[in-house]
Amino acid sequence: MTTSGEFDGPSWWLSKNWSEDREERRTSEIKYLLPVFPNFPSNLDKKDNIKTAYDNTNPIIKENGFYEQIEIESDRSMTIDATSKEITLLIKTLKIPQGTVRIIGNNKVNIYVENLNISGGSKINYIDSNPGNPRNLTIYYNGNSELKVSGSQRISGNVYVEKANVNVTAGGAILGNIISGGNRVTINGGASIHTGLIYAPNSDVILSEGGSVFGAVISNTFKMSGGAKLEFKPENIDTSLINVKTSTSSSTKYKPGYFK
Repeated sequence: MTTSGEFDGPSWWLSKNWSEDREERRTSEIKYLLPVFPNFPSNLDKKDNIKTAYDNTNPIIKENGFYEQIEIESDRSMTIDATSKEITLLIKTLKIPQGTVRIIGNNKVNIYVENLNISGGSKINYIDSNPGNPRNLTIYYNGNSELKVSGSQRISGNVYVEKANVNVTAGGAILGNIISGGNRVTINGGASIHTGLIYAPNSDVILSEGGSVFGAVISNTFKMSGGAKLEFKPENIDTSLINVKTSTSSSTKYKPGYFK
């Protein structure tokens, strides 16, 4: 279900129990504020571009860095090794026409990207067909073009979209949260969002043609048709990912009960 309306500061709200919260939300409007999109890092060392091919080894990244372009093709993989520390990458253009981004280690990986193109059967944060922990990866996308995940493409991680539309379609899947400041999020053609929350308070969210979400949806408008499915899963909702600001507080905390 979706909720919209006005909400300014949680101090009085947090003093209520869940049942009182729900009754209050049924009789008043709540405004879920736009997420605060972070500034891209500007002090990372510039690295050589990466492009995989049939005749080279699979590259491994172990350090923070800025890349003009990374292209993973020819069924090759690129490994990000976060075994010893958190890794932050700024990538101007990330193309994955047919390949896999593997993540090893339990530290976080942050990818800031301006141009992101995934196609073929490509995957991010997968090893073979096994997804990595989605909490270990955060992708920040500030491009203008639609972010599209389709077919057998998979992302296991949290995806922040500053302004572009999101289209998960034709069996594509995201295991994690979508936090969006864009105008439209479409889940259709048997595509799915697992273990996550779609937090897109300015967006039209459309589930159709067997699209499914297992978590919750916060949107401006919501439409569901054609065998689509929305299943509220509070255990899948990590509200610590939602960073918003109000006129009265530098931070606002939500809890899963707000979303039902």
